[in-house]
Amino acid sequence: MESALRLIPREIGVAIVRDEAIARDGLAALLLQHQDFSVVASVARVDAAELAEAEPDVVLVDADFTYSDNLLLMKTIGEGASHARVIVTGASPENCDVVSLVRAGVAGFVIKDAPISQLAVAIRSVASGAQVMPPALIEAISLNTGFALEQRRAANTGSMFDRMTPRERQITLLIANGDCNKQIAVRTVLSTHTVKSHVRNIMEKLGVHSRLLLAAQANKERWRANVGLSDGVDAQPAFTP
Repeated sequence: MESALRLIPREIGVAIVRDEAIARDGLAALLLQHQDFSVVASVARVDAAELAEAEPDVVLVDADFTYSDNLLLMKTIGEGASHARVIVTGASPENCDVVSLVRAGVAGFVIKDAPISQLAVAIRSVASGAQVMPPALIEAISLNTGFALEQRRAANTGSMFDRMTPRERQITLLIANGDCNKQIAVRTVLSTHTVKSHVRNIMEKLGVHSRLLLAAQANKERWRANVGLSDGVDAQPAFTP
């Protein structure tokens, strides 16, 4: 396995996974222009032992590589760097397997042709616990979820928000805004533990098993249902890196 390890102590350790050595080297050089990034691994294939040694905070995986066997890839990353969060780079709305990647645990997506500045923002957001979904992919997720939420909506013309308490609506919209649990706790003046309990209850109530899918559906319905945040919190459309 070809790899290149860097031990520069910086805030966010990034591992790059893609087939082409030239592309890996170019991406690594661009990322290292940012003082808060270190490229701790640059590899053509994921190896659990090597990831465990590199200890990345964020793993960048090329979309073409990922779709070949995304479940095995996520399993390997989980075994080698369980705390690491995964961003798929080079994604496009035409990729029909986005939902499978979200189910497998991907925390963020950066579309093809996105500038390095957007990738840098996505890395920082994902490393801080947020989830990143470009608007171009939100509709693809909404159309392909297949979760119980869509089935319930087909049987009930009301909004998903109709089944929520005011606090649940507020937390759902903050999730849709890309906020992590700690950020939601600050903005709602709740403990992180309480926020986690609310999030778990919301997802169980709606039959959704991923925050990204919950956020995508919330963004799709929020304008139709004319739902806004209470307590002076103003959320914007989610997941724009």
